[in-house]
This record gives sequence, C-alpha cells and structure tokens, in this order.
Amino acid sequence: MKNALIICNDIMILMHEKLL
Repeated sequence: MKNALIICNDIMILMHEKLL
C-alpha cells in the first residue's frame, strides 16, 4: 500500500513540474 501511495505522489509531482 505504501509503495502505491509513494508512486502516486511521484506521478503527481512530475505532472506538476510538467504543467509549470
């Protein structure tokens, strides 16, 4: 479960960086 949350967090961060 923790790994999935970490992966989702990383994806959110990457998406944010791309948007910015």
